[in-house]
Amino acid sequence: MGGATPEAEGRETIGEAMAAIPYEPLLPVEKRLIVGSLILGVVLLGVLSWAGSVLFPVAPPAAAARPAPPAR
Repeated sequence: MGGATPEAEGRETIGEAMAAIPYEPLLPVEKRLIVGSLILGVVLLGVLSWAGSVLFPVAPPAAAARPAPPAR
């Protein structure tokens, strides 16, 4: 019961299959696409942060927790 089945003996493992794949370096255009995507993501994150702070300002805690003046 602990042995391998005859079907599994002929199959290679995932590690063996990955080791058989030759190394392929990135092409220059692929490197430019990766760098461009990262730069675009950082810029858009900055735009989103700026837009959020301008459109939805956060009041300081002291102003929000100020008690109402007494009624006369």
